Amino acid sequence: MVYKAKEKTAAGNARSERPAELPDAGKIASALEPVVQGLGFAILEFSVSRHDGRVQIRMVIARLPGAFGQKTPSIGTAEVGRVHRSILPRLELALEGADFSVNCLSPGIDRTIKEGAEFAYFLGSTVRCYLPEVSDWVRGVLKASDENKIILENGDGEMELKYENIAKAKLDG
Repeated sequence: MVYKAKEKTAAGNARSERPAELPDAGKIASALEPVVQGLGFAILEFSVSRHDGRVQIRMVIARLPGAFGQKTPSIGTAEVGRVHRSILPRLELALEGADFSVNCLSPGIDRTIKEGAEFAYFLGSTVRCYLPEVSDWVRGVLKASDENKIILENGDGEMELKYENIAKAKLDG
């Protein structure tokens, strides 16, 4: 998970001085994780920023592998909305009355997979991986992942790819 805090002006430029203390992204994400996980999801990305004096929360969620018997890792707007509504009371407590907005997102159909641990959330999805040693992309259905490698299945059978051999990986919607 990525927890970061950043301060921006209305024009989107980084601010050199902070007018008010920005809430700790790690503490807020930790407060939300039990709620999100209880609904069968995980927080993939989480950031806190300030825009025009308002605290902005941005989080990307993914379905927990095998949560509640779900066979597909896809997430629809209904699920995103349910998570959004469920975290609001916890955010109101964590932010102690601050003016805030929340942007809760699904990973998207063409998400760049940023670290090896993320593959577990997308089992059964089609992914493509760029392999520098062959200067090409390979595509297949993600069958398995662990701390060292993934297994893709395509028309040629199964292939094992070690993380150190993958330069870039994306969902292939």
